Amino acid sequence: MCPIINIFGVRISSFLLFNAFGFIAGAALFGFRLRRASLPRVNFWQVVILISIGGYVGTKLYYIFEEPRLFFQQPLQVFFSLSGSGWFGGFLTCLVLLYIYLRRRGVSMLRFLDVLAPAIPLGIIFGRFACFLAGDGCYGIPTDLPWGMSFPNGVLPTLLTVHPTQLYEMAANGLILFVLLKMEKNTREHGVLFGSYLIMGGIVRFLVEFIRLNPIVLWGLTAPQFISVFLFLWGLAILNRHRIARFLPGYSHIQR
Repeated sequence: MCPIINIFGVRISSFLLFNAFGFIAGAALFGFRLRRASLPRVNFWQVVILISIGGYVGTKLYYIFEEPRLFFQQPLQVFFSLSGSGWFGGFLTCLVLLYIYLRRRGVSMLRFLDVLAPAIPLGIIFGRFACFLAGDGCYGIPTDLPWGMSFPNGVLPTLLTVHPTQLYEMAANGLILFVLLKMEKNTREHGVLFGSYLIMGGIVRFLVEFIRLNPIVLWGLTAPQFISVFLFLWGLAILNRHRIARFLPGYSHIQR
């Protein structure tokens, strides 16, 4: 593994570098799709700033939730450190900020999220490669499979041969990205792409967690698995919102 990359004598964290590449790639894809969509009230740079803030603050809040003792011992150092994060926290925080932003502008939330949806797995692909290079502990449990790997030089090193779960998630999100782009050609209903992403992304993370090194919190499941179930059910609700609206008056206004 390669936690530090030397570029012309300058030492750069591979984790930060490839996460930055992921953000730029995702923003570029979103910007391209936004230009093709009819959303004149949505400003590209405002959205990018919101996602930047929400992503950082949310990932830190999730990490603080996981490591409260460390935070209370060194609150400023933990919050402003470039290490220690949780993707789910950033994802959910960004959605809250985007909901407020879009509602004030009278823009359909689901229509916007369909534009954004393919950029999410693209960013994750780079993010998981960053984790892979850094060896930051996102690897899985020991395995004797031929593609098992060790991370002796990682930020959190291990000499054991373990599942390279970062690569599993990279491959899975590559497939999700491909499926979303193919689906877009055959559907015009708002929410289909984002709802489908929630379902596929939730399934992938739920399954990967069985071989990742995250602590069990309840019923043999990890915290990310419970969040994955929530995302999966949310995705199903979006795809079936018209049926649900028959039983829950006013639910159809979720598009706002």
